[in-house]
Amino acid sequence: MGAQLSQIFYQQARSLGNPQEPIYFYPEDRTRRKTVHHGLTYVMDRIGPHTYDVHYGCCVLGYQIDYSKFDSGHIFVIKFKRNDWEPNCLENHILNVPGGMLDAAVFHEEGLPDILRYHLSSYITMVDFRTEKGIKIFEPVGSLSIDDLPFNTIPDALDSIPRVAISDLFAPRDFATPYQTMMVVSYKGNMYMFLNHAIFPLDEDSITWDDEILREVIQLSKFQSPFILSPSYIVTGTGKSSSKFRGFLQPFCPAGSLCDVFRRVNEMKKQVLTEKETKTSQNPIWSSWASYLTTPSPVSPNSLTIGWPVKLQWAIDVASGLVTLHKAEAYVGMLDLQHLVLARDGHIKLIDISPVMGFQLFSAAPEVDDGLNVQLTGPRDVFSLGLILWEIAEEFYYCDRDTTWQIPKTRWSDEQNGAPKWFRTLVQNCLSAEPSLRPSAAVVLSTLVSHAKTGK
Repeated sequence: MGAQLSQIFYQQARSLGNPQEPIYFYPEDRTRRKTVHHGLTYVMDRIGPHTYDVHYGCCVLGYQIDYSKFDSGHIFVIKFKRNDWEPNCLENHILNVPGGMLDAAVFHEEGLPDILRYHLSSYITMVDFRTEKGIKIFEPVGSLSIDDLPFNTIPDALDSIPRVAISDLFAPRDFATPYQTMMVVSYKGNMYMFLNHAIFPLDEDSITWDDEILREVIQLSKFQSPFILSPSYIVTGTGKSSSKFRGFLQPFCPAGSLCDVFRRVNEMKKQVLTEKETKTSQNPIWSSWASYLTTPSPVSPNSLTIGWPVKLQWAIDVASGLVTLHKAEAYVGMLDLQHLVLARDGHIKLIDISPVMGFQLFSAAPEVDDGLNVQLTGPRDVFSLGLILWEIAEEFYYCDRDTTWQIPKTRWSDEQNGAPKWFRTLVQNCLSAEPSLRPSAAVVLSTLVSHAKTGK
Protein backbone atom coordinates (compact mmCIF):
# COMPACT_ATOMS: atom_id res chain seq x y z
CA MET A 1 0.00 0.00 0.00
CA GLY A 2 2.87 2.37 0.83
CA ALA A 3 4.38 2.16 -2.66
CA GLN A 4 0.96 2.46 -4.29
CA LEU A 5 0.09 5.48 -2.15
CA SER A 6 3.40 7.15 -2.94
CA GLN A 7 3.13 6.61 -6.70
CA ILE A 8 -0.50 7.70 -7.03
CA PHE A 9 -0.03 10.54 -4.59
CA TYR A 10 2.87 12.13 -6.43
CA GLN A 11 1.16 11.75 -9.79
CA GLN A 12 -2.32 12.99 -8.95
CA ALA A 13 -1.87 15.12 -5.83
CA ARG A 14 0.93 17.17 -7.31
CA SER A 15 -1.02 17.59 -10.52
CA LEU A 16 -3.98 18.93 -8.53
CA GLY A 17 -1.64 21.17 -6.55
CA ASN A 18 -0.24 22.74 -9.72
CA PRO A 19 -3.21 23.50 -12.00
CA GLN A 20 -2.57 24.94 -15.45
CA GLU A 21 -4.47 28.07 -14.46
CA PRO A 22 -3.79 29.12 -10.86
CA ILE A 23 -6.55 30.39 -8.62
CA TYR A 24 -7.30 34.12 -8.82
CA PHE A 25 -5.61 34.27 -12.25
CA TYR A 26 -7.56 36.31 -14.79
CA PRO A 27 -5.40 37.12 -17.82
CA GLU A 28 -8.13 39.27 -19.34
CA ASP A 29 -8.59 41.18 -16.07
CA ARG A 30 -12.23 40.02 -15.97
CA THR A 31 -12.69 40.55 -12.26
CA ARG A 32 -11.26 44.02 -11.93
CA ARG A 33 -14.02 45.71 -9.97
CA LYS A 34 -12.63 49.18 -10.52
CA THR A 35 -14.28 51.50 -13.01
CA VAL A 36 -11.79 54.06 -14.29
CA HIS A 37 -12.92 57.61 -15.08
CA HIS A 38 -10.17 60.13 -15.88
CA GLY A 39 -7.81 58.70 -13.28
CA LEU A 40 -10.52 57.92 -10.71
CA THR A 41 -11.19 54.35 -9.64
CA TYR A 42 -13.65 52.75 -7.23
CA VAL A 43 -11.65 51.51 -4.27
CA MET A 44 -14.69 50.70 -2.17
CA ASP A 45 -18.39 50.88 -2.90
CA ARG A 46 -20.93 52.51 -0.62
CA ILE A 47 -20.31 51.41 2.94
CA GLY A 48 -23.13 50.52 5.28
CA PRO A 49 -26.16 48.22 5.40
CA HIS A 50 -27.79 47.73 2.02
CA THR A 51 -31.22 48.79 3.22
CA TYR A 52 -33.66 51.48 2.21
CA ASP A 53 -33.50 53.34 5.55
CA VAL A 54 -29.75 54.04 5.64
CA HIS A 55 -29.01 57.56 6.82
CA TYR A 56 -25.27 57.65 6.21
CA GLY A 57 -23.09 56.55 3.34
CA CYS A 58 -19.49 56.58 2.22
CA CYS A 59 -17.69 55.99 -1.07
CA VAL A 60 -13.93 55.57 -1.41
CA LEU A 61 -12.37 56.68 -4.70
CA GLY A 62 -8.76 56.33 -5.74
CA TYR A 63 -6.96 58.89 -7.89
CA GLN A 64 -3.94 58.12 -10.07
CA ILE A 65 -3.40 54.80 -8.29
CA ASP A 66 -1.02 52.21 -9.68
CA TYR A 67 -2.63 48.97 -8.53
CA SER A 68 0.58 47.02 -9.07
CA LYS A 69 2.11 48.97 -6.18
CA PHE A 70 1.03 49.80 -2.65
CA ASP A 71 0.42 53.23 -1.12
CA SER A 72 0.44 54.87 -4.57
CA GLY A 73 -1.73 57.77 -5.72
CA HIS A 74 -4.40 59.35 -3.52
CA ILE A 75 -7.59 58.21 -1.83
CA PHE A 76 -10.75 60.27 -1.34
CA VAL A 77 -13.10 59.14 1.43
CA ILE A 78 -16.39 60.81 0.52
CA LYS A 79 -19.02 60.80 3.26
CA PHE A 80 -22.62 61.90 2.97
CA LYS A 81 -25.89 61.62 4.89
CA ARG A 82 -29.59 61.82 4.21
CA ASN A 83 -30.64 65.35 3.33
CA ASP A 84 -34.04 66.30 4.75
CA TRP A 85 -33.89 69.75 3.16
CA GLU A 86 -33.35 68.51 -0.41
CA PRO A 87 -35.52 65.35 -0.76
CA ASN A 88 -34.65 64.87 -4.45
CA CYS A 89 -30.90 65.33 -4.06
CA LEU A 90 -28.25 62.90 -5.26
CA GLU A 91 -27.18 61.72 -1.81
CA ASN A 92 -30.76 60.66 -0.98
CA HIS A 93 -31.01 58.83 -4.28
CA ILE A 94 -27.82 56.90 -3.51
CA LEU A 95 -29.04 56.00 -0.03
CA ASN A 96 -32.40 54.83 -1.34
CA VAL A 97 -30.83 52.25 -3.63
CA PRO A 98 -29.37 49.11 -2.04
CA GLY A 99 -25.72 49.03 -3.07
CA GLY A 100 -25.95 52.51 -4.59
CA MET A 101 -22.77 54.53 -4.83
CA LEU A 102 -21.53 57.90 -5.98
CA ASP A 103 -20.82 58.16 -9.71
CA ALA A 104 -17.12 58.85 -10.21
CA ALA A 105 -18.00 61.13 -13.13
CA VAL A 106 -19.98 63.41 -10.82
CA PHE A 107 -17.07 63.74 -8.41
CA HIS A 108 -14.66 64.29 -11.31
CA GLU A 109 -16.74 67.12 -12.73
CA GLU A 110 -18.04 68.84 -9.59
CA GLY A 111 -15.65 67.97 -6.77
CA LEU A 112 -12.18 67.10 -7.97
CA PRO A 113 -11.37 70.39 -9.79
CA ASP A 114 -11.73 72.47 -6.61
CA ILE A 115 -9.72 69.96 -4.58
CA LEU A 116 -6.91 69.94 -7.15
CA ARG A 117 -6.60 73.72 -6.92
CA TYR A 118 -4.86 73.08 -3.64
CA HIS A 119 -1.61 71.15 -3.34
CA LEU A 120 -2.74 67.52 -3.09
CA SER A 121 0.00 65.97 -0.97
CA SER A 122 -1.87 63.79 1.50
CA TYR A 123 -2.51 60.13 0.79
CA ILE A 124 -6.07 60.27 2.16
CA THR A 125 -8.42 63.23 1.86
CA MET A 126 -11.69 63.23 3.79
CA VAL A 127 -14.51 64.85 1.82
CA ASP A 128 -17.99 65.89 2.95
CA PHE A 129 -20.60 65.68 0.18
CA ARG A 130 -23.93 67.50 0.44
CA THR A 131 -26.45 69.36 -1.68
CA GLU A 132 -27.42 72.96 -0.89
CA LYS A 133 -30.04 74.77 -2.96
CA GLY A 134 -29.57 72.26 -5.75
CA ILE A 135 -25.80 72.68 -5.87
CA LYS A 136 -23.55 69.69 -5.16
CA ILE A 137 -20.80 70.60 -2.71
CA PHE A 138 -17.68 68.50 -2.12
CA GLU A 139 -15.81 69.98 0.84
CA PRO A 140 -12.42 68.67 2.04
CA VAL A 141 -12.64 68.29 5.82
CA GLY A 142 -9.36 66.59 6.71
CA SER A 143 -6.41 64.61 5.48
CA LEU A 144 -4.26 61.70 6.59
CA SER A 145 -0.89 60.34 5.59
CA ILE A 146 0.11 56.68 5.74
CA ASP A 147 2.04 57.48 8.94
CA ASP A 148 -1.18 58.74 10.57
CA LEU A 149 -2.96 55.40 10.25
CA PRO A 150 -2.97 53.31 13.45
CA PHE A 151 -1.01 50.30 12.28
CA ASN A 152 0.39 48.34 15.19
CA THR A 153 4.09 48.19 16.01
CA ILE A 154 5.58 44.81 15.12
CA PRO A 155 5.94 42.84 18.36
CA ASP A 156 9.19 41.19 19.45
CA ALA A 157 7.51 37.78 19.09
CA LEU A 158 7.91 38.11 15.32
CA ASP A 159 11.62 38.99 15.29
CA SER A 160 12.58 35.57 13.92
CA ILE A 161 10.59 36.09 10.70
CA PRO A 162 12.29 38.01 7.84
CA ARG A 163 10.86 41.42 6.95
CA VAL A 164 10.10 43.14 3.70
CA ALA A 165 8.92 46.71 3.08
CA ILE A 166 5.52 47.05 1.46
CA SER A 167 7.10 49.26 -1.21
CA ASP A 168 9.15 46.28 -2.42
CA LEU A 169 6.07 44.20 -3.28
CA PHE A 170 4.56 43.98 -6.75
CA ALA A 171 0.92 43.04 -7.40
CA PRO A 172 0.58 41.35 -10.83
CA ARG A 173 -2.33 42.76 -12.79
CA ASP A 174 -3.51 39.32 -13.94
CA PHE A 175 -4.39 38.26 -10.38
CA ALA A 176 -7.43 39.41 -8.43
CA THR A 177 -8.97 37.93 -5.28
CA PRO A 178 -12.50 38.53 -3.98
CA TYR A 179 -11.08 39.53 -0.59
CA GLN A 180 -9.94 43.03 0.33
CA THR A 181 -7.37 41.74 2.81
CA MET A 182 -5.81 39.09 0.53
CA MET A 183 -3.71 39.80 -2.54
CA VAL A 184 -1.39 37.82 -4.76
CA VAL A 185 1.99 39.56 -4.90
CA SER A 186 5.47 38.99 -6.26
CA TYR A 187 8.72 39.49 -4.37
CA LYS A 188 12.16 38.60 -5.70
CA GLY A 189 10.60 36.51 -8.45
CA ASN A 190 8.45 34.38 -6.12
CA MET A 191 4.68 34.48 -5.70
CA TYR A 192 3.08 35.00 -2.29
CA MET A 193 -0.31 35.54 -0.74
CA PHE A 194 -0.29 38.90 1.04
CA LEU A 195 -2.62 39.16 4.02
CA ASN A 196 -2.96 42.87 4.66
CA HIS A 197 -5.11 45.64 6.05
CA ALA A 198 -7.41 47.53 3.72
CA ILE A 199 -6.11 51.09 4.05
CA PHE A 200 -9.25 53.03 4.84
CA PRO A 201 -9.87 55.22 7.90
CA LEU A 202 -13.12 53.37 8.48
CA ASP A 203 -11.07 50.33 9.43
CA GLU A 204 -9.17 52.10 12.20
CA ASP A 205 -11.13 50.46 15.02
CA SER A 206 -10.52 46.95 13.67
CA ILE A 207 -6.79 47.63 13.60
CA THR A 208 -6.63 49.35 16.98
CA TRP A 209 -8.83 47.05 19.01
CA ASP A 210 -8.42 43.66 17.39
CA ASP A 211 -5.82 43.23 14.68
CA GLU A 212 -6.92 39.82 13.40
CA ILE A 213 -4.11 39.63 10.85
CA LEU A 214 -1.47 40.34 13.48
CA ARG A 215 -3.10 37.83 15.81
CA GLU A 216 -3.01 35.20 13.08
CA VAL A 217 0.68 35.61 12.22
CA ILE A 218 1.64 35.53 15.91
CA GLN A 219 -0.19 32.21 16.23
CA LEU A 220 1.41 30.85 13.07
CA SER A 221 4.87 31.83 14.29
CA LYS A 222 4.48 29.48 17.27
CA PHE A 223 4.49 26.37 15.10
CA GLN A 224 7.09 24.87 12.80
CA SER A 225 5.19 22.09 11.07
CA PRO A 226 5.03 20.81 7.48
CA PHE A 227 1.26 20.64 7.93
CA ILE A 228 0.80 24.34 8.78
CA LEU A 229 1.47 27.07 6.19
CA SER A 230 4.13 29.22 7.86
CA PRO A 231 4.61 32.96 7.23
CA SER A 232 7.50 33.75 4.89
CA TYR A 233 7.86 37.47 5.61
CA ILE A 234 6.49 40.18 7.86
CA VAL A 235 5.52 43.20 5.75
CA THR A 236 6.46 46.58 7.19
CA GLY A 237 5.71 50.16 6.32
CA THR A 238 8.31 52.50 4.87
CA GLY A 239 10.12 55.56 6.21
CA LYS A 240 8.68 56.62 9.56
CA SER A 241 6.41 53.57 9.49
CA SER A 242 9.16 50.99 9.00
CA SER A 243 8.39 49.48 12.41
CA LYS A 244 4.67 49.21 11.70
CA PHE A 245 2.89 45.96 10.84
CA ARG A 246 1.24 46.00 7.41
CA GLY A 247 0.61 42.27 7.01
CA PHE A 248 2.49 39.10 6.19
CA LEU A 249 3.37 36.88 3.24
CA GLN A 250 2.70 33.17 2.86
CA PRO A 251 3.70 30.96 -0.08
CA PHE A 252 1.15 31.21 -2.87
CA CYS A 253 -0.65 27.91 -3.39
CA PRO A 254 -2.00 28.01 -6.97
CA ALA A 255 -4.63 25.34 -6.31
CA GLY A 256 -6.20 27.35 -3.48
CA SER A 257 -8.14 25.77 -0.64
CA LEU A 258 -9.60 22.27 -0.66
CA CYS A 259 -12.92 23.94 -1.34
CA ASP A 260 -11.43 25.44 -4.50
CA VAL A 261 -9.88 22.10 -5.45
CA PHE A 262 -13.13 20.16 -5.16
CA ARG A 263 -15.04 22.89 -6.97
CA ARG A 264 -12.58 22.65 -9.84
CA VAL A 265 -12.74 18.85 -9.85
CA ASN A 266 -16.53 18.90 -9.95
CA GLU A 267 -16.56 21.43 -12.77
CA MET A 268 -14.30 19.14 -14.79
CA LYS A 269 -16.55 16.14 -14.40
CA LYS A 270 -18.40 15.53 -17.63
CA GLN A 271 -21.83 15.26 -16.11
CA VAL A 272 -25.03 17.06 -16.89
CA LEU A 273 -26.98 17.44 -13.69
CA THR A 274 -30.36 19.05 -13.31
CA GLU A 275 -30.72 21.83 -10.76
CA LYS A 276 -32.30 19.37 -8.34
CA GLU A 277 -29.51 16.83 -8.78
CA THR A 278 -26.86 19.51 -8.32
CA LYS A 279 -28.43 20.60 -5.06
CA THR A 280 -28.64 17.01 -3.89
CA SER A 281 -25.05 16.22 -4.86
CA GLN A 282 -23.65 19.18 -2.97
CA ASN A 283 -25.58 18.83 0.27
CA PRO A 284 -25.53 16.14 2.93
CA ILE A 285 -28.72 14.56 4.18
CA TRP A 286 -29.61 15.79 7.63
CA SER A 287 -31.53 13.62 10.06
CA SER A 288 -34.48 16.02 9.94
CA TRP A 289 -34.89 15.82 6.17
CA ALA A 290 -36.94 12.62 6.07
CA SER A 291 -37.95 13.18 2.48
CA TYR A 292 -34.33 12.78 1.38
CA LEU A 293 -33.71 9.49 3.15
CA THR A 294 -34.78 7.41 0.16
CA THR A 295 -33.07 9.47 -2.54
CA PRO A 296 -30.25 7.99 -4.64
CA SER A 297 -26.62 8.40 -3.73
CA PRO A 298 -25.52 12.06 -4.02
CA VAL A 299 -22.69 11.11 -6.36
CA SER A 300 -23.34 9.57 -9.77
CA PRO A 301 -21.56 6.27 -10.68
CA ASN A 302 -17.85 6.60 -11.46
CA SER A 303 -17.88 10.29 -10.49
CA LEU A 304 -15.24 10.11 -7.75
CA THR A 305 -12.15 11.14 -9.68
CA ILE A 306 -9.50 11.53 -6.97
CA GLY A 307 -7.75 8.30 -6.01
CA TRP A 308 -8.32 6.92 -2.52
CA PRO A 309 -4.57 6.92 -1.69
CA VAL A 310 -4.54 10.67 -2.32
CA LYS A 311 -7.57 11.23 -0.12
CA LEU A 312 -6.07 9.11 2.64
CA GLN A 313 -2.84 11.11 2.57
CA TRP A 314 -4.82 14.36 2.67
CA ALA A 315 -6.74 13.08 5.68
CA ILE A 316 -3.40 12.29 7.36
CA ASP A 317 -2.13 15.79 6.54
CA VAL A 318 -5.17 17.48 8.08
CA ALA A 319 -5.12 15.31 11.20
CA SER A 320 -1.37 15.85 11.58
CA GLY A 321 -1.81 19.62 11.54
CA LEU A 322 -4.57 19.42 14.12
CA VAL A 323 -2.49 17.16 16.37
CA THR A 324 0.33 19.71 16.25
CA LEU A 325 -2.05 22.40 17.50
CA HIS A 326 -3.74 20.26 20.14
CA LYS A 327 -0.40 19.20 21.63
CA ALA A 328 0.15 22.88 22.42
CA GLU A 329 -3.45 23.17 23.69
CA ALA A 330 -4.26 25.41 20.74
CA TYR A 331 -7.73 25.02 19.29
CA VAL A 332 -9.09 26.51 16.08
CA GLY A 333 -12.85 26.77 16.66
CA MET A 334 -13.63 27.28 12.96
CA LEU A 335 -12.22 24.48 10.84
CA ASP A 336 -13.46 23.73 7.35
CA LEU A 337 -12.25 23.23 3.76
CA GLN A 338 -11.56 26.95 3.38
CA HIS A 339 -8.92 26.66 6.12
CA LEU A 340 -6.99 23.96 4.25
CA VAL A 341 -4.83 24.75 1.24
CA LEU A 342 -3.33 22.35 -1.26
CA ALA A 343 0.38 23.14 -1.60
CA ARG A 344 2.47 22.63 -4.72
CA ASP A 345 3.93 19.42 -3.29
CA GLY A 346 0.43 17.89 -3.17
CA HIS A 347 0.10 18.03 0.60
CA ILE A 348 -2.54 19.82 2.66
CA LYS A 349 -1.58 22.63 5.02
CA LEU A 350 -3.66 24.43 7.64
CA ILE A 351 -4.17 28.20 7.49
CA ASP A 352 -6.17 30.63 9.65
CA ILE A 353 -5.34 28.76 12.85
CA SER A 354 -5.78 31.60 15.34
CA PRO A 355 -8.57 30.82 17.83
CA VAL A 356 -12.00 32.03 16.76
CA MET A 357 -14.77 32.34 19.31
CA GLY A 358 -17.46 32.34 16.63
CA PHE A 359 -18.60 29.36 14.60
CA GLN A 360 -19.32 28.23 11.05
CA LEU A 361 -22.77 26.66 10.81
CA PHE A 362 -21.93 23.57 8.77
CA SER A 363 -18.73 22.57 10.55
CA ALA A 364 -19.66 23.46 14.14
CA ALA A 365 -20.14 20.78 16.78
CA PRO A 366 -23.62 20.37 18.32
CA GLU A 367 -22.45 21.61 21.73
CA VAL A 368 -21.89 25.04 20.14
CA ASP A 369 -25.69 25.25 20.31
CA ASP A 370 -26.06 27.75 17.47
CA GLY A 371 -23.58 30.12 19.08
CA LEU A 372 -24.73 29.96 22.69
CA ASN A 373 -21.56 28.08 23.64
CA VAL A 374 -18.40 28.97 21.73
CA GLN A 375 -15.85 27.44 24.08
CA LEU A 376 -12.79 26.17 22.21
CA THR A 377 -12.05 22.50 22.86
CA GLY A 378 -10.35 19.52 21.26
CA PRO A 379 -13.62 17.56 20.78
CA ARG A 380 -15.15 20.55 19.01
CA ASP A 381 -12.27 20.60 16.51
CA VAL A 382 -12.51 16.81 16.07
CA PHE A 383 -16.19 17.09 15.13
CA SER A 384 -15.19 19.54 12.37
CA LEU A 385 -12.37 17.20 11.41
CA GLY A 386 -14.88 14.37 10.94
CA LEU A 387 -16.91 16.47 8.52
CA ILE A 388 -13.76 17.42 6.63
CA LEU A 389 -12.74 13.77 6.27
CA TRP A 390 -16.21 12.98 4.90
CA GLU A 391 -16.00 15.88 2.44
CA ILE A 392 -12.57 14.74 1.27
CA ALA A 393 -13.82 11.18 0.70
CA GLU A 394 -16.90 12.32 -1.20
CA GLU A 395 -15.26 15.29 -3.00
CA PHE A 396 -17.81 17.77 -1.71
CA TYR A 397 -16.99 21.47 -1.82
CA TYR A 398 -20.16 22.97 -0.37
CA CYS A 399 -22.66 21.76 2.20
CA ASP A 400 -25.38 23.41 4.21
CA ARG A 401 -26.98 22.86 7.57
CA ASP A 402 -30.04 24.19 9.37
CA THR A 403 -28.75 24.16 12.94
CA THR A 404 -25.66 23.02 14.84
CA TRP A 405 -27.46 20.67 17.24
CA GLN A 406 -28.44 18.30 14.44
CA ILE A 407 -25.95 15.54 13.71
CA PRO A 408 -25.36 15.09 9.97
CA LYS A 409 -26.56 11.82 8.47
CA THR A 410 -23.73 11.28 6.03
CA ARG A 411 -24.07 8.96 3.08
CA TRP A 412 -21.35 7.37 1.07
CA SER A 413 -20.57 6.36 -2.49
CA ASP A 414 -19.94 2.64 -2.98
CA GLU A 415 -17.71 2.83 -6.00
CA GLN A 416 -14.09 2.98 -7.08
CA ASN A 417 -12.15 5.53 -5.01
CA GLY A 418 -14.86 5.37 -2.33
CA ALA A 419 -14.01 5.31 1.37
CA PRO A 420 -13.57 1.90 3.05
CA LYS A 421 -15.76 0.88 5.99
CA TRP A 422 -13.14 1.59 8.65
CA PHE A 423 -12.85 5.18 7.43
CA ARG A 424 -16.62 5.64 7.53
CA THR A 425 -16.70 4.31 11.08
CA LEU A 426 -13.93 6.73 12.06
CA VAL A 427 -15.91 9.64 10.62
CA GLN A 428 -19.06 8.61 12.49
CA ASN A 429 -17.07 8.40 15.72
CA CYS A 430 -15.84 11.95 15.18
CA LEU A 431 -19.44 13.07 14.66
CA SER A 432 -20.67 11.67 17.97
CA ALA A 433 -23.20 13.94 19.69
CA GLU A 434 -21.40 13.45 22.99
CA PRO A 435 -18.03 15.26 22.97
CA SER A 436 -16.46 12.77 25.42
CA LEU A 437 -17.16 9.90 23.01
CA ARG A 438 -15.23 11.43 20.13
CA PRO A 439 -11.68 10.23 19.55
CA SER A 440 -8.86 12.69 20.07
CA ALA A 441 -7.08 14.14 17.05
CA ALA A 442 -4.11 11.93 17.95
CA VAL A 443 -6.26 8.79 17.87
CA VAL A 444 -7.72 9.82 14.51
CA LEU A 445 -4.21 10.33 13.12
CA SER A 446 -2.98 7.01 14.51
CA THR A 447 -5.91 5.19 12.89
CA LEU A 448 -5.29 6.84 9.51
CA VAL A 449 -1.55 6.14 9.55
CA SER A 450 -2.09 2.52 10.64
CA HIS A 451 -4.41 1.79 7.72
CA ALA A 452 -2.13 3.64 5.30
CA LYS A 453 0.71 1.29 6.29
CA THR A 454 -1.26 -1.94 6.17
CA GLY A 455 -3.55 -1.13 3.30
CA LYS A 456 -6.50 -2.56 5.24
